[in-house]
Amino acid sequence: MPFLNKDNFTDFFTGSFKNQFTGNTIFQYIQSIDKDIFERGLNLLTTSSDHFYWSYPFSNFTFFGIDELTDLQLELNNTDYNYNIVRNDRSIDNSIIPLFIGGLKFPLEDKSNLWQDFKSSHWFIPRILFLNNNFKSYLIINFTEKDLSNKDLVSDIDKLLQEVKITTENFSNYELSILDSSSFEEWKQSVNKSLELISTGSILKVVIARKLTALFSTSQSIVGIVKTLEEQYPECYTFSYKRSNSIFFGSTPEKLLNVNKDIIETEALAGSIKRGKDFWEDEILSSQLINNPKDIEEHKSVLDFITTILREYCIEINYEKKPLIKKLKNILHIWTPIIAKLKDEKSIFQIIEKIYPTPAVCGFPKEKALTVIDELENFDRGMYAGLIGWFNKSYGEFAVAIRSALIKDKKLHAFAGCGIVNGSTAESEFLETELKFKPILSLFENEIISQS
Repeated sequence: MPFLNKDNFTDFFTGSFKNQFTGNTIFQYIQSIDKDIFERGLNLLTTSSDHFYWSYPFSNFTFFGIDELTDLQLELNNTDYNYNIVRNDRSIDNSIIPLFIGGLKFPLEDKSNLWQDFKSSHWFIPRILFLNNNFKSYLIINFTEKDLSNKDLVSDIDKLLQEVKITTENFSNYELSILDSSSFEEWKQSVNKSLELISTGSILKVVIARKLTALFSTSQSIVGIVKTLEEQYPECYTFSYKRSNSIFFGSTPEKLLNVNKDIIETEALAGSIKRGKDFWEDEILSSQLINNPKDIEEHKSVLDFITTILREYCIEINYEKKPLIKKLKNILHIWTPIIAKLKDEKSIFQIIEKIYPTPAVCGFPKEKALTVIDELENFDRGMYAGLIGWFNKSYGEFAVAIRSALIKDKKLHAFAGCGIVNGSTAESEFLETELKFKPILSLFENEIISQS
């Protein structure tokens, strides 16, 4: 079965309706496809120069965009775009169709060229989008009025799709050699400096991170990596974001915002401990976590920050007063889900600008914490702890890109951070970063060769 119904696409592409629209019009051709066609399309992630992959297995929602049609040339706090969307099929729920996809870097200036392939803010409309929602799959082709003069567009897209090959590459055969990792002594110095600032009242919390660099012995299958992450972390957002020669990927448990018209869903996620060997040990560790004053205070600082921002924009804010425990494969987090209702039609990016980065990945107060991070970390965060997601006019999902890594020039750059507050110790926080490296390094744990 071919990917594209060429006749239907040609009819839509050449339809007489096109003369009725002017200005910023995006044409979307939508076609239902079989799941095996969707799976075969995944190989475009390997062959394309740019891609964006997003999956939330918990809600049976996955999409990936290939190549850039156009990007959003607006300031972060003014992304009220005026695109008119014309579709061949209006029966599909608008809430599941991403228009813009992409992300933001963590808001510090780069000190090196490690992240040069990524812009500080980049939201783009993909030329080709594959979408799977609740076991129904779709192929979406986006084009503009300028494309209507391109007589070869239909043939070019059809040719691209037909050239996709079925592969059986097995990423688990890779070997990974550790080249460099932040030492405990370096970490201890950063933690002690942070605690000194906290003791003087300069800051209340700062999140500092470690970086690990390793070398692959062979090329990598990003398809195999994201599929494995989905299987291991179905309650997380799994993503892969490729720009030129760099692939940023991971499985993050941290939602920033979900938007459903005037309803916002967000969460406070801070305070962590390892998983137990069984249910009973999990219960013991959960109790220790939820009753640890240091972790509860860290969680409360994140919750208070988020709810304070939301009160500026929302008329209703609902959350359980007693925090919950979120269980992931290898870690437990203190967790408070939050639901709020917007007062009016504010740009969601106005809220994002205020709320991001949260104390969970930055610290508090925000600007002072950013200054401390810039001083203490001798590497660029880039997209790590940045913002990734998708949105259209009324809907969107945004996550904070932790539990993540960058693949560039056959090297893996992995990152993990911890919130330093009064009561933190270098030893315990170092162990927590080791735990947070696990989602990435476990992909290759049988193949790691230490060179230290």
